[in-house]
Amino acid sequence: MAVALVLVLIVVGSVLFHLLSPWWWTPIASN
Repeated sequence: MAVALVLVLIVVGSVLFHLLSPWWWTPIASN
């Protein structure tokens, strides 16, 4: 269960990171 919880935390954390800091929009906007 610990591994599953860690995987869920990683997925949720990465999704929140991409939503809160959209650094991947800047190259598209600059082009």
